[in-house]
Amino acid sequence: MWAYAHDDPAREKFTWVDDFEYEATYENPEVGFELVLNILRRKPTIEIIEVLAAGPLEQLLSNHGELVIEWVEKEAKSNKEFAGLLGGVWQNAMSEDIWNRVQSLWDRREWAGG
Repeated sequence: MWAYAHDDPAREKFTWVDDFEYEATYENPEVGFELVLNILRRKPTIEIIEVLAAGPLEQLLSNHGELVIEWVEKEAKSNKEFAGLLGGVWQNAMSEDIWNRVQSLWDRREWAGG
């Protein structure tokens, strides 16, 4: 879905992906976290990584920070790609505590200004 331009007609057949992503990141954080990990395991392009960080991962941390932060910490400590993905997350609606914990884990070397 993210690989298509917003005005690309081919995108229409993938609208269910938006619905699934929304439900996973807003209503079912366990599924949302697995979604992020599974996409990252596929070695996506930088464009997809940018959307993954600033989209589903950031939403999970903003909406369910207290629940997911321990999963995030564990994954970032054992997975350098995930630590790098955290570098593309913005604070959004995260509490200061969650945001500080995210910043202590991220690897911003691959991001502009990092």
